[in-house]
Amino acid sequence: MNKSEYVKSLPGKLPEERRKEIEDFFDNELSAGAKAKPTGDLNNYAFIHKNLGWGILRTEGKYGLENTESYQLVKFSTASKFLGMKMGISTAGNLGEVLTGDEIQDVNSIKGITSVSFSLTDSEKEFLEALKNYKFL
Repeated sequence: MNKSEYVKSLPGKLPEERRKEIEDFFDNELSAGAKAKPTGDLNNYAFIHKNLGWGILRTEGKYGLENTESYQLVKFSTASKFLGMKMGISTAGNLGEVLTGDEIQDVNSIKGITSVSFSLTDSEKEFLEALKNYKFL
């Protein structure tokens, strides 16, 4: 199974009928500077998790080489609100490359991400576990 097919088969994909929710995040929450980066463009994502907290960014031309691609795990976070005012900024933070096909690198990068104090739902844990278990075929 190639990477593109594998990404489509990952558990927890955002249903199309809820796509407007993530579009609102990209349109209304991210700053103009964040939108100018590849992580700020919704069209660059191959996968968005249904909890709206994770995405997989697909990039063409890995290391400037033609016919190559890379996938990065991105964490979405919204600014907290206090009395109706935003406190902080919303982000789409690139956490690192995934689906490299190198079992040690894939496992360790996901372990590192999940060891940070994110409170994960069962669905998110299943999604991250599936990312960790990718085998390059």
